Amino acid sequence: MILQQFKNYKTIVLLPLMIIAIFFLCSCMAKNPMLREQELMNKMASKYPYSFIKKGFAGIDVINNKKDEVEIYEVYGGTPADEADVKPGDILLEAKGIVIKKRSQLFDILDSMYPNETVTIKIRRNGQEIEKNLKLSTYNYPNDFYALLEMVYKDSNVRLAVLPGEIQNMYKVDPELLEKWKKSVGTEIVGYAESTYINFFRTQKNFIVIDRHQTDKILNEIQFQNSGLVSDEQRKQIGKLLGATHIVTVNLSRHISKGSKPNDTMTRRLAEVETGKILATFAINLGDN
Repeated sequence: MILQQFKNYKTIVLLPLMIIAIFFLCSCMAKNPMLREQELMNKMASKYPYSFIKKGFAGIDVINNKKDEVEIYEVYGGTPADEADVKPGDILLEAKGIVIKKRSQLFDILDSMYPNETVTIKIRRNGQEIEKNLKLSTYNYPNDFYALLEMVYKDSNVRLAVLPGEIQNMYKVDPELLEKWKKSVGTEIVGYAESTYINFFRTQKNFIVIDRHQTDKILNEIQFQNSGLVSDEQRKQIGKLLGATHIVTVNLSRHISKGSKPNDTMTRRLAEVETGKILATFAINLGDN
């Protein structure tokens, strides 16, 4: 029974992660991917409210273009902006009566608003100024994603390293098998975390996830084990070796399960490399999703 728990880790641990990742990675293929993504996040937030931050959502992504204008780069299908006929290429002039010169201003405005509130924006399209009213929908952002989003929109250059943290298992099993399990699970949960970050921030030029091969090379050089990053100093050391500004450690704890459902808790911790400060945490039970 215990050995079977180890052999089936891909089904028990990774299937829920795969389901979550598919919602992100298939976003370009779905008819209204943002609506499906919102639905998933809202469902998870109802179970784990402390791991999410609820915000009003307009459904646009903006960039500072070559003319130093705030340009609407992407409009997500089925969102308030899409319903108001906002289009990619529109130039954002005002939001809530405030002249918009930088995209960080738009972030601050939306950050201060709640779902179901209406924000009036003024755009320029083909030389004509147009006003649009957007009734904000609800989006529950994972805490770490929202912290990163704020940095990106405020034009910080983010170089993110995703590392395995503590991989624990409460079952008693052969130590050699346990180490193989930890290594396999650590590799997989880091891979899925990387994929979701890359997809979520795919349009942001000032955000990169450090190449996994480079990360693995550094971890092998310092003989890092799957016992976790035990100190701020270690995080700082690894981050600097990788040239990272921020590190996310992904942790997994397997608890004794009395039934057929998995009892695995996954946590992510976002930390600033230079100071070691924890900026956000996210935790869910994989068996619930």
